[in-house]
Amino acid sequence: MTDYSASAARFAADTRGHELTVLKDNAELADLLKLHDWDELLFGGFYCTHCTPDDEDSFADPIPWPCLPLREAGITDDDARALIEAHREKVAAEYRAKKADEQAELQRRVDAFNSRYKVGTPVFAYPGCRPEDHPGDKRLITRTRSKAEVLGGHTDVVWVDGHGACIALSHVDVISATDTSPEASAARNVPRNPNELCRDFQSKPEPAEFWCANCRWNKAMHDNEAARTAIRNALDCLPAGGA
Repeated sequence: MTDYSASAARFAADTRGHELTVLKDNAELADLLKLHDWDELLFGGFYCTHCTPDDEDSFADPIPWPCLPLREAGITDDDARALIEAHREKVAAEYRAKKADEQAELQRRVDAFNSRYKVGTPVFAYPGCRPEDHPGDKRLITRTRSKAEVLGGHTDVVWVDGHGACIALSHVDVISATDTSPEASAARNVPRNPNELCRDFQSKPEPAEFWCANCRWNKAMHDNEAARTAIRNALDCLPAGGA
């Protein structure tokens, strides 16, 4: 049997979190620990993934870790505990670094959105799924009513008129100034003219004869049902009391 006692003694004397230094000095011990890896049981304790048979009955009586081959190599319970705690600290450190990177990226997206778009920007907003994922889900033709911010450290969001909850920026599309669709036009113009498009056009005096004295929308729009529907939907998104 290979004598691991010297390496095991050095391992036991090493400080917590520095066991990898010892393992680098002894490839056989490192390989043995890698072979006899551990996992945590649901109700506490640890078992050897190598020595425990890989079948459904084995978990009724798993082989405890550190297992016999590791103990024969000189690995004690204290050594095993140090390995586990060092592993957990490594995982926690990696998680903290990942979360810090995610936070920085979220803040970058929020700052970029706020620098480009002021509060009141016309948008298409999707409270549920985006149309490419679920075409039948609700779409709001609305405008932002807040600056974007990071919500709870996990999602970049903004609030819009006509919807109580915030909406993720990934589910908000800013309406382009070149978009001439009825929905886009309504989103841009309704805040300035919060009136229903009427069906009884009444001309204003010259030189504004093409604008309706009743609803203030232009004459051509009165025969456009798509524009009428878009204006009604945009009006529904206005906050209580108007724009």
